[in-house]
Amino acid sequence: MKIDIPSLKWRIVALAGLVFLPILFAGTYAFYSRVVDLEVKTAVSGLMNFTDAKQHGVIRFIDQNRKLSRQLAELLKDADTATARRYFATVVATDVYDLNTHPFREEIVRGTRAIATTATYHAIDYVRNEVIEFSSNPKREGRPWTHKVDARLGYGDVFFDEGTPILSFASPARDGVLYVHTDARMLTLIVNGEIGNMAGIGAFYLAGVGKTFDYYIVNRDNVLITESRAHPDALLKRKGSEYPWKVTRQDASVGIVCNSEGVYLTNAGCTTGCRETMGFYDGPDGIRMLGASMPFYDTGWTIVVEQQADELLSPLYKLRNAVTAACILLCVVAMAIFGFVIQRYIARPLKDVQYVVKGLVDGDMTRRLHSDRDDEVGQLVRGIDAMREQFQLTLDHMREAIHALSSETSMDRLRLRVTELLGAITGATAVSVVTWSEELRGWCFLKPALQDGPSELLPVGEACDRGLLPLSVFGSGAHTTEPLLVADARGDARFASDTYFAGQAHCSLLVVPIHSKGAPRAILLLENRLAPGAFSAHGLDSVMLIAGQLAVAMDNAQLYEQLEQRVQDRTRELQEAQSQLLGAARLAGMAEIATNVLHNVGNVLTSINISAEQVIRQLRTTKLKGLARAVQMMDDHADDLGAFLTTDVRGKLLPSYLRELAAAQAREQGEMTDELIALGRSVDHVKKIVATQQSYAGKSCVVEPVDIRELLDDALRMNAGALQRHKVEVVRELEDVPAVPADRHRLLQILVNLISNAKQALSAISDRPARITLSARLDHAEEAPRLRISVTDNGEGIAAENLTRIFSHGFSTRENGHGFGLHSCIVAAHEMGGTLRAQSGGPGQGATFTLEIPCALEESTQ
Repeated sequence: MKIDIPSLKWRIVALAGLVFLPILFAGTYAFYSRVVDLEVKTAVSGLMNFTDAKQHGVIRFIDQNRKLSRQLAELLKDADTATARRYFATVVATDVYDLNTHPFREEIVRGTRAIATTATYHAIDYVRNEVIEFSSNPKREGRPWTHKVDARLGYGDVFFDEGTPILSFASPARDGVLYVHTDARMLTLIVNGEIGNMAGIGAFYLAGVGKTFDYYIVNRDNVLITESRAHPDALLKRKGSEYPWKVTRQDASVGIVCNSEGVYLTNAGCTTGCRETMGFYDGPDGIRMLGASMPFYDTGWTIVVEQQADELLSPLYKLRNAVTAACILLCVVAMAIFGFVIQRYIARPLKDVQYVVKGLVDGDMTRRLHSDRDDEVGQLVRGIDAMREQFQLTLDHMREAIHALSSETSMDRLRLRVTELLGAITGATAVSVVTWSEELRGWCFLKPALQDGPSELLPVGEACDRGLLPLSVFGSGAHTTEPLLVADARGDARFASDTYFAGQAHCSLLVVPIHSKGAPRAILLLENRLAPGAFSAHGLDSVMLIAGQLAVAMDNAQLYEQLEQRVQDRTRELQEAQSQLLGAARLAGMAEIATNVLHNVGNVLTSINISAEQVIRQLRTTKLKGLARAVQMMDDHADDLGAFLTTDVRGKLLPSYLRELAAAQAREQGEMTDELIALGRSVDHVKKIVATQQSYAGKSCVVEPVDIRELLDDALRMNAGALQRHKVEVVRELEDVPAVPADRHRLLQILVNLISNAKQALSAISDRPARITLSARLDHAEEAPRLRISVTDNGEGIAAENLTRIFSHGFSTRENGHGFGLHSCIVAAHEMGGTLRAQSGGPGQGATFTLEIPCALEESTQ
């Protein structure tokens, strides 16, 4: 083992850097993000204010010219054509603004600033029948005019007329239309802030803006109707940014979701109207822009003010780089100081620890550590020295244990030695040993000897049934063949339901498989019922150290005992064992046969009792008692019977009474006949049950065509009383199954038991209606057709670990159950060449029992 102290020092420094650098950079990034957020909000608010001012200027310009067109239209009502023509020409010629009042007059005079136009109006026309009748410009008269404006707005979109961009305003006049054509470049001058002689228009001037700062207006087709600052001469030739235009049109593709107040939160953190923009988006050239826009609600125009985001945020980028460089420098200085401290107060003392640890690895136990320091490093040094002494003591114990195990040749003494040794090492209160028996071809539990007697090998299943071994824990260890450490089996879902742990407050477990020649040889189960978490990884390591030697010792001991047993009395023991097994098997077989007969006859006797009670009830309540009174009445009037039957009130009723009595007697006779037939069937079934058990003496079973529907009705009838008392609903899902050759009474025995069990599973259910579903179908999927009959209930269900155990003789999950019914059912199913299996989703999920038998059974003998 080698500890690189300089490398450790720099790793600690690097670790400190990994801890504190992210915090420092996160704080810096949060501060920078906050600054950027405030700058963006300030910038976009300024852009929106600029947009708002320019929009008001344009709206005022439009309103003034709509008003002018209406005024000129009123003038035409009273003025003649010549007067109107002169007045129009005067308006066009004189409505210009004075360059002397222009805010950029000196730049214009020097020629460093171009002005698009100084004239407000291009022409004023009166149009009738789509022909200019007279105009401020006589050259225009007689020209056809087809360009119309929106009558609702009073003006139209921008278009070119004789090379000049025109914005036309119109009003009805006389029997035609008066058009006032303004120079559309006036909109550019308004947005630029270059109109100085029109009060209230363009009062917001530009100063100190960036090179990429741009502003323009687009029409409803996103075409510029003003000049662009970034793209001169773009009027009606270039499209604007798509995002603000789509927002104005409320295009769903932009993904804006407005709240109930008609506003939304933009990606710049600002709140604005649903048809306005305040944030980041991609410009026409794919460049990231920061801008604001507002709509002209009447025309669908959009005024846009935008700037490249990088130009706006470039000062912040420089600030970020400067702060980052300062942080890095600060971290380098801090790491250097931190490295010096680590070297002096941690790295140097660790060299002494490295010296002792290296000695432990090399087997040198003479190296010691001394420290007078009271800090954590001093405690570490003293702890290392104490660990060295404990390690020396553990090695001594291990050597003694291995020597003791290797000398044992008896499995009894070896088990005792292992129990003592592992109890001393791990603190276990009980140690169980399970070994693989080649003779029995299975796992066997090594039961401790009573007093001085020999140990007993029990199959694992029998040991678990006796409560000597936890089945779930053994199964986990045998399946994984890996060590298992359980802090408390009572709190572990895998083992808590094991009956072995019932009544125990705590139980710590340590399971260690022991391998020999690559295969599992034995399994050690260590328990501590005093406290949870009694075993540790250190204890597991100690057990694993002696596991290899224990496997060899167990092989030697078992081989020695086997050889000794074979030499002494192998023949005698085999004969005695055979005799005992034959006797036990005979007694067990006789007991099981008697139990099955009593259980199955008991089920049928319930049905017989119900049928007998029904016949007795009908006899007691029969209506034939009234016949005696009727006969007595006729005897009393034998001399005048004819007159009595025709004139006496009672005599008149007597014939009809006798008819009704005859009908009632016929019904009662039919019902009692049915009950007696059913009673006979039940008695016959009892006879068949007894006959079936007699088949063990050599008689063959009877195979006959069986109607499945009739068979299920018989089984239900035998359970009818219990089903009615518990209000159980029976659902039949029966396919059209033809009569199949089968042993009728074995089938009936199975179905009666399954329906009875389903009814008992429903007795404790109160939160849902009790229901039993019977289904039957013929499966042709395999080579030989097979009949499948299922009995499903929605009762208390079956735990997963009991799905196969419930068929064992004597096993029952009910408090007063005897465990004979399902065992007899599966035996009967096997005798018919079929299977019986159980399925359940768990407790409370109900259960399904499926009987599957071949349809064509050959006559077989027991």
